[in-house]
Amino acid sequence: MSLEKQNALVEFVKRGGKLIVLGSTGIKDQYNLTNKNIPLLDAAKLSKYPETNMTKSIGKGEILFIPLEIPEHKFLTKYEQKEGTFFGSSMVDVFADVPEAYTRDNMHPELREKLDLVAEESLKLLVQE
Repeated sequence: MSLEKQNALVEFVKRGGKLIVLGSTGIKDQYNLTNKNIPLLDAAKLSKYPETNMTKSIGKGEILFIPLEIPEHKFLTKYEQKEGTFFGSSMVDVFADVPEAYTRDNMHPELREKLDLVAEESLKLLVQE
């Protein structure tokens, strides 16, 4: 994620917005190059992404950090994907089986657990306002 987008998100939070950051968002830019500084972490006064869920107040808002490690196998489903051509999400370069996971409801249980947590936390943020 570009530094400009990160800075815009930080400003949104400072003005009272609520933001959920999943994994190590912002470590790399849109060209897959490592960012030298990470505004999302800088604003939260963190030197690295937390290993457990953590909420940080910034200005009038909050950032909830939820860790997510991309597994070595890089598959979203419970089994290895067979040969095939896949179209769709921009995450296909990271997760080769995006269509299988989403369209056939066959998501890996570990990933589903994290995404369910993001959904629950999103609902909590909406209810607070």
